[in-house]
Amino acid sequence: MTIKDNNFLREHKARHQLHPMIHAFISEEHPPQIIVKGDGVFVTDIDGGNYLDGIGGLWNVNVGHNRAEVKAVLIEQMDNISYYSSFAGTTTAPLIALSAEIMDLAAEEDMVKVLFSTSSNGKSFPRMPRSRTSGCSKASPIPPRGHRLPAKCGARG
Repeated sequence: MTIKDNNFLREHKARHQLHPMIHAFISEEHPPQIIVKGDGVFVTDIDGGNYLDGIGGLWNVNVGHNRAEVKAVLIEQMDNISYYSSFAGTTTAPLIALSAEIMDLAAEEDMVKVLFSTSSNGKSFPRMPRSRTSGCSKASPIPPRGHRLPAKCGARG
């Protein structure tokens, strides 16, 4: 996909895309801001304005934008395989390596398996035991800043 010129972007910014968390009529009356670049924790809009990215990290850019080491790993993996479903008894080398690394990191939690999913919706697996709060209570100590929260007490345990 080739990004069109700025005039095209301005003309089409509210024409074809639905935006979550906002009514379509509001989006037409107040078209969305066009973000064209990200670097570290900052993003730049089409007019050159720079902003601290306080939203991207909520879902998928929690390590920042334009990180050379992240791009290098992505290219290395995509040179081999970008994605393949782990349904029906298949897996990939990156999933095997990542699951082993997670098990090493979570050794003190007695984890034995990892389920990779494209959804963080707990309702996707209603019959699976929930580990989000098992073993945790309000009396559980909060670890000092900079220490890892045990997986069994985490939001997505």
